[in-house]
Amino acid sequence: MLVTGGLVRNGELSLTGGMAEDAFGALNCDLAFIGVAGVCAAPGLTEYNPDDARVKRAAIAAARRSVVLADSSKLGRVAFATVAPLSAVDAIVTDASAARPAVGELAAAGAEVIEAKVPDAGAPQ
Repeated sequence: MLVTGGLVRNGELSLTGGMAEDAFGALNCDLAFIGVAGVCAAPGLTEYNPDDARVKRAAIAAARRSVVLADSSKLGRVAFATVAPLSAVDAIVTDASAARPAVGELAAAGAEVIEAKVPDAGAPQ
């Protein structure tokens, strides 16, 4: 496990600041999985905290491929700070159905949207 270092944000326990950003600048990642506060056609990927946005931007830049993981509540949402345009990532994985308008908007903007089937919690395995 690798930890970037930096300042720990209370509540989320995310690592932010120059140390976290610089750590990604020294790495060559094959694949980055990124969680964000909002995903929409424009401005793209967004986050509530500008420091989180900068670290996520650095992680995307350090990776050959980037995949956004966003549950359906994040689609169509625009948060305060822009992380990157949709074109900066390779795919978006979500539990939202392709029938949702937000998924159609993302696809129309050129994003590859992959629907992850979430099993029913009450169904037998």
